[in-house]
Amino acid sequence: MRNIFLVLAFTFPLIAQEVEKEEVKEETTTQKVVRHIQDADFRKFEAAHRRAHSKRGEGHSVRKSKHEIHWFSKVVVITGAGVIGYYIGLNERKKSRKGGWNKPGYYWGERE
Repeated sequence: MRNIFLVLAFTFPLIAQEVEKEEVKEETTTQKVVRHIQDADFRKFEAAHRRAHSKRGEGHSVRKSKHEIHWFSKVVVITGAGVIGYYIGLNERKKSRKGGWNKPGYYWGERE
């Protein structure tokens, strides 16, 4: 019962609000002509822009900059070094578990 009152308390103010309708302005003939001319000019500019980029070779194939290539090679080298280091450490740990500090060569006390 309490939940129903809460729902009604929150929804009642929303239901009671009046919705204001915005007036739709109709364009005059001159405004339509101006908008059409502006759209045509913009399409003309975009077409010229695309042609200029395609002449420079920037159309479909995107080349990576030297910075991106250098960054990628750094990531590959660092990752490779990390993997190799992890693998070596893993193998050394497996070898040291066989004897560890208790190997015959290690002695932590006074010698007699």
